[in-house]
Amino acid sequence: MYDIRPVRAEEWRESRDLQLRALQDEDAAVAFFETYDEALVKPEEEWRNWAKMAGSDAEGTPFIRDFVAVTLFGEWVATSTLLIRMAGDPELGGGTVETDRGEFIGVWIDPQHRGQGLFTRLVEAGMSWLADNAISRSALWVHEENGRARRAFEGVGFERTGLRVVESKGPEIQLGRPVRLDSSAGLGGAVGGYSAPQATSRGPFPAP
Repeated sequence: MYDIRPVRAEEWRESRDLQLRALQDEDAAVAFFETYDEALVKPEEEWRNWAKMAGSDAEGTPFIRDFVAVTLFGEWVATSTLLIRMAGDPELGGGTVETDRGEFIGVWIDPQHRGQGLFTRLVEAGMSWLADNAISRSALWVHEENGRARRAFEGVGFERTGLRVVESKGPEIQLGRPVRLDSSAGLGGAVGGYSAPQATSRGPFPAP
């Protein structure tokens, strides 16, 4: 059994350690714009600030949120990061965001805990947070060659929007879906990940 919840500011060490584990994933080279070596030398203050900004106890209007999956034994085994992008914000590849939306910028699940439905639960936890903040659309960018990630997000209702850009690591395609799906739309149990290069210096997380 897993507890899916937002991080808290005082949990910056656990958040840091989980992110460093993610950056050692076998798919990290294609899914991350930050390397393990780069993250390893970040100062403590940067990790503290991230947890404070993305945690459940963040001050002011939230615009970013980190969710984690924690086992009954207290082990952190998965993470998902979202941010709220407002109309007029810079868009990947140029231009601006047309309407307010949520954007998944990082998902990772420990290999030993994949296939347990964590991906779907992390996505839906994020969708609930977006709905609570009056956001009705969500999106993400996925590397064109990351078929596993694309299929995973398609399994929970995401579809191609038609947007495609070429970044430093190759072509990225955008997937999107409403925050709330119609009851007739099923949610698959696949697990997956994606890359979304510009949203945060931490970089996105690959997932199974």
